[in-house]
Amino acid sequence: MDKGWISIHRKILKNPLVKFSSKYSYAEAWLYLLLRATYSNQKVVLGADIYHLKQGEIITSQKKLRLIFGWGTSRLKTFLKLYKKDNMIDVKTNKKLTMITIINFSNLQKKRDTNESQKNHKQSHINKDINKVNKEPLSVRFEKFKEKCKNELPNEHPEYEAFVNWFSAYNEGGSKMHWEKQKTFNLKMRWATWIKKSKNPETKKQNLNEKYPYDKTGNSRLGKCESCKSTVFLDKWNPVLDSPCCSGSKVIGKGK
Repeated sequence: MDKGWISIHRKILKNPLVKFSSKYSYAEAWLYLLLRATYSNQKVVLGADIYHLKQGEIITSQKKLRLIFGWGTSRLKTFLKLYKKDNMIDVKTNKKLTMITIINFSNLQKKRDTNESQKNHKQSHINKDINKVNKEPLSVRFEKFKEKCKNELPNEHPEYEAFVNWFSAYNEGGSKMHWEKQKTFNLKMRWATWIKKSKNPETKKQNLNEKYPYDKTGNSRLGKCESCKSTVFLDKWNPVLDSPCCSGSKVIGKGK
């Protein structure tokens, strides 16, 4: 298991479950430098000075490193001298600052870049269909969305047309429909939420009919006690959902 390489996100330094020792080991100090090194050329302003950092460089101070590593002056100097001698880093120091360069950082970055196509593979897979769809003309996507709604949703429902019109509406530039601008979009889940929030009296009436259907005479509605599961006859126009047979229980839909 000593071959190959892994990439480690810089956020590991802020993860409370991955705590470094109060007094760093050499390995922890080395990992810290790798994570703090610039990944590309950057401009850094410190006080009244501007520093142009190249890939793999860190600008800091020995005082700051001693505080972070929990070391004294002697241990820090030994660490820097040892890693410089092994050609792992280069160190330049003045009275104020210390510039550390990771010698092999660019080579490690090249390896990372050659494997960039594998990065975020899972997310790419999730967005694959959406990206493919968005390359199609809006008119084609519009018709496909309407067809999907027609096949998966109850077309005769009083809210159907309003739902389809809302989510198929597109922005002023005509590049995306409303549903395409959502972070996630599950058609049936969106439909269920839409119906639940609807204030249309016809929708409420249909929902009532589906949940508490009429009995054979058409004079009462049918439900069942949530506790004993026995059938309960409800008022046709204003059903009371307190169970008449089990105290404290409710009447649920016959179909549940």
